[in-house]
Amino acid sequence: MTLDGKISKSSSFLTTEWTSEEDFLFMRSKLDVSDAVIVGRATYDLAKEPLSVRNLLVFTQSVSGIQREHGRLAWMNPAGVDVMAELKRLGAERVCILGGRAVYEWAFEQDLVDEVYLTIEPLVFGKGISLMDHGDYLKRFSLKSVEQINDSGTVLLQYSRALT
Repeated sequence: MTLDGKISKSSSFLTTEWTSEEDFLFMRSKLDVSDAVIVGRATYDLAKEPLSVRNLLVFTQSVSGIQREHGRLAWMNPAGVDVMAELKRLGAERVCILGGRAVYEWAFEQDLVDEVYLTIEPLVFGKGISLMDHGDYLKRFSLKSVEQINDSGTVLLQYSRALT
């Protein structure tokens, strides 16, 4: 994410064009310990190659229910599918929400987020796609760690769901 809270300049702008190698390596380490990954269609289109070896749920409005392409890939419209049942079918306990914005918003609206990792890159886009900009909810998190992960000033923040 940029200093001004943007996760991309546009839906076709590759994050690898502006995020640090350290951010990429951290993300890969989290993906490697995840049982499943949830992404939106645009994120999938940009990163299908590295995601193809994982249990992957791709959110899209172009299907009405769920379409399994093969054992690891399912296209689904979260409005018409029991996403939790699909995750249970996969045996997924650790799920990585990889974005984009609509997927992040869905996960927060469904109250499914226990942990948040934010990598802040020392850049400002001005215009672009914000992490979230819809939804009407209040979720509290506690800061668990702050780490500068490179000499350019990229910072990794870890938050956990606050106990109420």
